[in-house]
Amino acid sequence: MRRVQESIDDKMSNVLSWLKKAVPSRARDLFLPFVYFDKGRRFSATHVNGKQRADSRPFVAGDNPLEIYFKTHKVGRGIWKWNHYFKVYHRHLRKFRGRKVNILEIGIYSGGSLEMWRNYFGEEATIYGVDIESSCKAYESDRIRVFIGDQGSRDFWHDFKSRTPAMDIVIDDGSHRHGDQIVSMQEILPSISRGGVYLCEDVHGAGNRYAAFVYGVADQLNCMTNSTNVIQASIESVCLYPFVVVIEKSDEHVSKFTFEKRGTEWLPPVV
Repeated sequence: MRRVQESIDDKMSNVLSWLKKAVPSRARDLFLPFVYFDKGRRFSATHVNGKQRADSRPFVAGDNPLEIYFKTHKVGRGIWKWNHYFKVYHRHLRKFRGRKVNILEIGIYSGGSLEMWRNYFGEEATIYGVDIESSCKAYESDRIRVFIGDQGSRDFWHDFKSRTPAMDIVIDDGSHRHGDQIVSMQEILPSISRGGVYLCEDVHGAGNRYAAFVYGVADQLNCMTNSTNVIQASIESVCLYPFVVVIEKSDEHVSKFTFEKRGTEWLPPVV
């Protein structure tokens, strides 16, 4: 297997050398990311885990109130989630617990997750649900509002935003179709409050088109300019997990990045 990998890498090196000589720089800049994307995919197929740290501690349900709620939820409205989602939720959303926040869940199905979020975030939270199925309107209750509409419709989102405050948290568990996921993100992410979190579930399949869209957004975080671009000014991080994308917005508008030198000794000498 190692020899096969080395042979492929040699061929890729030859391709890159040819590109540098034969392809105009602008076209090359557009094509090269795809070459390295493929190289990364091949690396992921052969990568193996390192040894476990001696002081590492496995994650247990007792650390996570969301997972406790899910594991003990035996009767009532249904909740359908991948088990590894709860660690992701708690990592990014626990800072909002007990605060006055607005949470939007796209795709509410049997309504059980609306109750789960209410339990997790507390009485100060207002939960908003969106679903294309009109019968989901029955899940409305105190501090839970339900809107019926198509998440792939920009007209729906324009109407929704005109009738609701800015969201602090958005959880897309809707149609799971890449086109709908892209439209929802385009329409809602810009209006999320500073420090807010956008989370999209069930991003399934290698080569997923919504994932590719997110990669394009994340790529803009690395731009080197004198001042920040639109993405750098408002987005703090883009995190990828199995089947899940999490985007965290910055607490404040970031106008530029700065770096400084500290110390008096530099080896090798730095001018």
